[in-house]
Amino acid sequence: IELFNAEQTDVQIGGCKVRLANGSMLPLSDTLFLVPPQTYFVLLQDTIGYTLFPHLAMYRYKSIAAGSGFSLTNSGGTVVVLNAFDMISDSLLYHPGMHTVDKKEAMNHSLERISFSSPANEVGNWGSSPAAQGATPGLQNAITGKLGNIPPGVSISPNPFSPDNDGFEDEIEIRYGTMYNQVSINIRIFDDKGRPRKTLLRNHYANGSGVIRYDGRDDGGNALPLGMYIVLMDITDTASGQKKAYKQVLVSAREL
Repeated sequence: IELFNAEQTDVQIGGCKVRLANGSMLPLSDTLFLVPPQTYFVLLQDTIGYTLFPHLAMYRYKSIAAGSGFSLTNSGGTVVVLNAFDMISDSLLYHPGMHTVDKKEAMNHSLERISFSSPANEVGNWGSSPAAQGATPGLQNAITGKLGNIPPGVSISPNPFSPDNDGFEDEIEIRYGTMYNQVSINIRIFDDKGRPRKTLLRNHYANGSGVIRYDGRDDGGNALPLGMYIVLMDITDTASGQKKAYKQVLVSAREL
């Protein structure tokens, strides 16, 4: 588990805890512990992590979790950060749909937060780490720099995709970028007759770039028929009111 001090001053985490979905309470530190501004704090399950990430052995801002309750399930759950007075400082409800790689690949990649200026639970603010080792503990999130280069518009991958639940290209990754700092975004999917079939984002406020996953189902939870669809994104700059729209063709297919 990795925490980030996005403030401009030191944060004291002595006495703070992390509560996992299984009810376990993991102390961050039992003594005074200052985390500098713009610095990551890493909570490790054990020292085995040093084998995968040797730099952590000398990394100062870390702790080894006490007890045996350190367990994060792949099916999802809630992680809550509590301060020294047991008041909630932050929380995250995570689930498999937050990954931006196929389900098989997700087993080997950590979830990384894209923007620390947006809420932790904001749609599209998390994705799978693109780092070669699947994570970047104690270092800048690899996904932050990668998504920062998304040009204005919408991109889709893979395209075509085959949502047949065979574990291969069942979902698409929709990346969006804007030229504005604060925008309201709508992303909808229409069939080839112009009928709306799925709303992915509605009046969603975001900063710059983001990424979401789509599983090929309509608003009623039914699988869309094979064919061509239009992914339409319209944005409104919250400062000027200026509007822009972008669209991409999406193909739903099946393997022969």
